[in-house]
Amino acid sequence: DGDTLRETVDELMLLPGAERIRLVLGEHHEDDFTGADIVLVNPAVPPQARFVQLAHKGGARVTTAIELLLGGLCCRVVAVTGTHGKSSTVHFTAALLRASLGPDVRVVLGGNIGGSLLSEMESLRPQDIVVLELSSYQLEHLSESFLGTTAKTRAVDVAAITTLGIDHLARHGTIESYHAAKRRIVELAGQLGLDPGTIIVPANVVDAFPDAQQLKSHGVSLGGAPSLASGTDGLRVPGSFQRENLALALAIGEALGADRGAMESAVPTLTGLAHRMERLTELVSGRGGRPLFVHDNGVSTTPESTVAALESLGTPEGQRVVVVGGRAKRGCDMGALAAAAAGLDWVILPFGAAASEIALAAKEAGARLLDSSGRENAQDRDSW
Repeated sequence: DGDTLRETVDELMLLPGAERIRLVLGEHHEDDFTGADIVLVNPAVPPQARFVQLAHKGGARVTTAIELLLGGLCCRVVAVTGTHGKSSTVHFTAALLRASLGPDVRVVLGGNIGGSLLSEMESLRPQDIVVLELSSYQLEHLSESFLGTTAKTRAVDVAAITTLGIDHLARHGTIESYHAAKRRIVELAGQLGLDPGTIIVPANVVDAFPDAQQLKSHGVSLGGAPSLASGTDGLRVPGSFQRENLALALAIGEALGADRGAMESAVPTLTGLAHRMERLTELVSGRGGRPLFVHDNGVSTTPESTVAALESLGTPEGQRVVVVGGRAKRGCDMGALAAAAAGLDWVILPFGAAASEIALAAKEAGARLLDSSGRENAQDRDSW
C-alpha cells in the first residue's frame, strides 16, 4: 500500500515527468497488463502466473530487474548459482577480488544476495566488477530472446555453478526442470560466440549437463574448479564445505586476472555469512565444566545442506543435538539426514510441521531422537 511504499513513492514523484505516473497499489487490474509496453516481474512470481501471461498475450515486454541489469552493464560480471553454497561463494569472491585488485577496481555484490543494482549502473566503469548470486527463480525468468543474444554475445565474464541438488520443486515441478533453470547460467557466458566467457562447473556437477559434449565442442571447460588442497587451508570460517566454496571463489578470481598469491594471502581474513555455521555462543555447562557450543545454520533449507554441516563438525565428543524441522519441502529426503545423524551419533530434535516425518526417518535409520521435553527415543508421536 501507499504507506508501506511511501519512501519509494516520494522518490518517484521527484522524477521528471512524475505528473504522468499513475500508481496502482494493493491490487491488480487486467488492463494494466494487457495494455502495458513493459512489465517488470518479481522473480518470486511464477512465469505461469495469470497476470504475467496476460502481459505476454498483450504484447508487452516481460522482463526482470536482473535481465535489465545484465543487458545494461558495461563492466566485468561474475554470475554464480547452485543449490548450496552460492551465497558464501559470491561473498568470498567479492572479498578476494577487493583484497587482490586494489582500490582502483570497484567490486559490487548483488543479485539474490544484495538486491537490485539498477541504480548503480551509471556509476560502474569498465574495469569494475559486479558479482551476482542468481537463484533458479531469477534464471527461469530470463527471456528466450535475451538468452539467445547472450549465448553469442556474453553478458557475464565468468559463470559458475556450486552444486546441483534438490530444491524448489513446489515452483519448478520436477528435478529436471529445476536443474534446467540452473543450467541457464551458462548461456549468459556467450559460449556460442567468438569471445566466450569462462564457465566453471565442478566435476561432480558435470553429469547434470546433458549437453556437456556440445559445450566442450565450443571450447567450454567443464570441471574447472581447482583442488581443495590449494590455497584453502587458511580459511577460518567454520564448516569444511566452505573450503569448496572458497576453491570456487579462487578459480573465479583467477579467471578475472586476480593474482593468486594476493588472494591466498587474504583467505585468513575472510568472514562467514550470518546463519551459515555461525557460532552464536560458547557456554560452560554445569556438568564437569564442559564447553557448550551453539551454532546457527538456519539458512539451511534442504537435508543435504544440513548433512554437510553435520559432517563438517564430525562425530561429537559428548552429546551433540541438531534441531531440525519447519515445513518439509517437496522432494526432501529426510532419510539421508537421519542416516547421517545416526552415522555421526548426533541426536535429532524435530520440531514444526515436519516433526513427525523427521522423527519417523530418525527411528528407521536408528538415529538418536529427543522429544520436546528432552526425553530420548520417546515413542509418543504427539511429543514431537
